[in-house]
Amino acid sequence: MHPYAAGIAAHDIERTIGMLAPDVVLHSPILASYRFRGAPDVASVLSAAAAVVHEPEVVADFGDDDRRLVGIRATVGARPIEITHLLRLDESDQVSEIRLFVRPLPGLAALLAGLGPRLAARHSWARATITRFATRPIAAIAPFYDRVATRLVTR
Repeated sequence: MHPYAAGIAAHDIERTIGMLAPDVVLHSPILASYRFRGAPDVASVLSAAAAVVHEPEVVADFGDDDRRLVGIRATVGARPIEITHLLRLDESDQVSEIRLFVRPLPGLAALLAGLGPRLAARHSWARATITRFATRPIAAIAPFYDRVATRLVTR
């Protein structure tokens, strides 16, 4: 198991963060036009995520010297979530790039509602408040949509 995945499996965020290259880039699963850049910024995102994502279980970890895929099952609040980390590794085996993929929609929405305000709070309470109000409707409607859409497409 790669040390990044081992940190997740051990619920040891410091171990996971310790595998970040100084110039790491994280591609957000939520924000299409923004990248988190540099170990301090990415570490703050991963730390905030660790506070919101509970009981992560590593269900996949494979790759080679250049790339790895780490699959995780967890919960955000009461919502199940699956997160795939597609990693690019540098020559020192440190993580230089992270692309995150999250499913299902209710889990992603819960992640957005839990993580967004925490990240915005790094800048100001006003941004955190705006983000909280902006994300709550999405988190509230996603489970409803999931139930309705399931019925619409399966019957």
